[in-house]
Amino acid sequence: MSVSVPAPLLFGRSAELAAARAHLASGERLLVLRGPPGVGKSTLARALGSAVARDGWQVHVVALGVSAARAELLGVVAAALGVPARTDDARVLLERLASHLEGERTLLVVDGVEEQAAAVRELILDLLGVTSDLSVVACSQRPLGASLEVVVSLGPLAMDDAVALLTRRAWQLAPDRPITAADAERLAARAGRLPLALELVAAWVATLGTSEALGAIDEGHLEVDALDRALDASWNLLPEEERS
Repeated sequence: MSVSVPAPLLFGRSAELAAARAHLASGERLLVLRGPPGVGKSTLARALGSAVARDGWQVHVVALGVSAARAELLGVVAAALGVPARTDDARVLLERLASHLEGERTLLVVDGVEEQAAAVRELILDLLGVTSDLSVVACSQRPLGASLEVVVSLGPLAMDDAVALLTRRAWQLAPDRPITAADAERLAARAGRLPLALELVAAWVATLGTSEALGAIDEGHLEVDALDRALDASWNLLPEEERS
C-alpha cells in the first residue's frame, strides 16, 4: 500500500524538484539528494514523493536510524513496503519484495543514509537488481558510490527564498511580531540560508521578537553558533572533493 505523502511547502527548490522528476521520468532508478545537514533533503524528497504519487506511482518512505545489520535493514524496508518479513533469509525476503513490487511503478524514499552508507548502498542495489518497476531516492550527505546513481545536489537557499521561508514561519508562529525585509535578510544570512537553521531562527523571533533575537544572536547568547558548529562538523567529515 502506498503511503500518503503530503506535499510540503517548498522554498526555492523548484529547479531541483523539476530535475529530480525529470530523472525519474527518463527511467533513472537511483537518485541521490545530496547536501549538508539542514539543507532540506528530506523536504525535497517528500515533495518529490507527493508529485509522483499524483502521477500514479506507489510511494513508500523509510527513515533509517542507528546502524543495523543488512538483514535488519532489509526487514525495515520490507515493513515500509507492507511485506511481512517472517524470515531471516535475505534471499527469500528479496524474492518476496520482488513479487510484491512487480507491475507497479514504485518510489522508495530512503532517509538517514549516513549512519550505514555502505550497507544501505548494497541493500538498494539488491532491491533494484530483483525488481524492474522500483526506483529509489536516497537522502545523503555524500554520493553512495553506485555506478547507476544520479546525484541532485542541494546548497543553501537563495537569499530571497531564505527570507521568504523565515518570514512565513515566523508569521505562522507569531503573526503579531512582523519582521522587516532588512532584518529578515540579516537573520537569514546569520542562519547560513539553511532551511533547518531558518526554522530555528523563526522560532526565536516568535519568542523574543526581531530586535531581541538579532541582538542575542549577534552577542552569541543564542545557539545559532552551536548549530553552525554542528552542521560544519558534519560537513567537514566529507572528503574535500565531495563538499562542492
